[in-house]
Amino acid sequence: MKTTLSRLLWPLLLAGCTTASDDIDSWMQQQGHGLVGKVEPIPQLNAMATTIDYTGFGLLSPFDANRFKTAGSQNSANAPDFKRPRDPLEKYGLEQLKMVGSLQIKGIRHGLIQTPDGMVYPVRAGSFIGTNYGRVTAVLDAQIKLVETVEESNGEWVKRETDILLADEQGQSK
Repeated sequence: MKTTLSRLLWPLLLAGCTTASDDIDSWMQQQGHGLVGKVEPIPQLNAMATTIDYTGFGLLSPFDANRFKTAGSQNSANAPDFKRPRDPLEKYGLEQLKMVGSLQIKGIRHGLIQTPDGMVYPVRAGSFIGTNYGRVTAVLDAQIKLVETVEESNGEWVKRETDILLADEQGQSK
């Protein structure tokens, strides 16, 4: 009995599906009525008649970091001496150092430089100071004049003058 019942129900179910399908088909035909489209053919590409040879193999690569160093070799007279032993004050930047006084010993003026850890070192003309290869050129009562040797971005070494003022004149207390 089950089989006869299922044989009768299946055609009824399928008949309901076909009417819904017919409705969709007729709606699609109505919507597409009057639409006409045309697809243009793909244009033909013309082949290049000539070839171009690359001639930039001998040029400097824009991705090579060593290209910045080429200008430095032209100005090697200003380059610092990398082989000399470093002085204790060369491990501090100038902004970390303070001039706390000056004194004269046997006619030679010395400046007194205090490091961040509280140590005081004497310097005179010719002493090295700071991380930028600074060299003291003169010691005055209230300032120390020096010339630093710095490397620019193109690799060229240049000299620049700077001063360290006495701590009282910088607005700092001893």
